Amino acid sequence: MNVVRHGHRADPRTQRAGVPAPEGIDVRQPTVEDAEALALLMGPAYRGTIDHHGETLDDARREVAGYLSEPGALEHSFVATGGARIVSASLASGDGEAGGFIAYVMTAADCKGMGIAAYPVGLSIESMATRVCPG
Repeated sequence: MNVVRHGHRADPRTQRAGVPAPEGIDVRQPTVEDAEALALLMGPAYRGTIDHHGETLDDARREVAGYLSEPGALEHSFVATGGARIVSASLASGDGEAGGFIAYVMTAADCKGMGIAAYPVGLSIESMATRVCPG
């Protein structure tokens, strides 16, 4: 999938607004097979934030499973991978004519502060914007 950004085509797996992703980082849409990896990412990503309420790994698994069961859940969502693991994710939900909203943003602790989340988040926003303003 190529996304038009500011009048030029960019490869969403490696660029955002013409800026190359860090070496070794690729971006793709998630699949239901990513459920366990997303649950493992969710707990540590939210620990210590105002959105953490003592959830366990099982809670994260249920949350991710519920998210993935929503119709169109993966349409506007993206994950960044480093090697064989997911290092960041933007999980967005469709919201009728409004286009949707980002429900979760997660980044692995060892990858925070590197700007990696900007890639999946940016693609989620662009995907939702394209749905609302297709031209």
